[in-house]
Amino acid sequence: MRGMPFKEAAKRIALGYFGALRSFGWLLALLGGTLLASAIIVFPLWYVSTHHREAYTTGVLAVCAAGVLFLIVRKVRTLLLRPAKQRKAAIRRFFVRTIVVIAYFISFYIVLGFYLVGFYIAAVPLSLIYIIVLGHTLYVRRARQTRA
Repeated sequence: MRGMPFKEAAKRIALGYFGALRSFGWLLALLGGTLLASAIIVFPLWYVSTHHREAYTTGVLAVCAAGVLFLIVRKVRTLLLRPAKQRKAAIRRFFVRTIVVIAYFISFYIVLGFYLVGFYIAAVPLSLIYIIVLGHTLYVRRARQTRA
């Protein structure tokens, strides 16, 4: 404290600690607000899910369906804004990707079913084939498409 008078140094120290305490207070307020908002959202959902199961299931399915519908409408809208030639290619690519994803899910459930039934002789080789084909699609074909 050679270059600064004691009073000025004490003032800076006090202001520093005040700023730190103010930041800590804001942090506590933010955590409290998050806790309150979470309680306002979680407890009614918990109550409805435990006391009115059918209504909760219907509501959750409706929200999921609305989300999927929103994504579809957004995709269709962006496709319609493209020129005709690009639109056809984009629609074709969308349907091919959708079919591929559905095929992967069906294959996964078939392999999982073999494991659950106990048919390991078919499940193990099919798992290896599934992992290799999925890896090729995700990492080899996608890398080739981004380079082209």
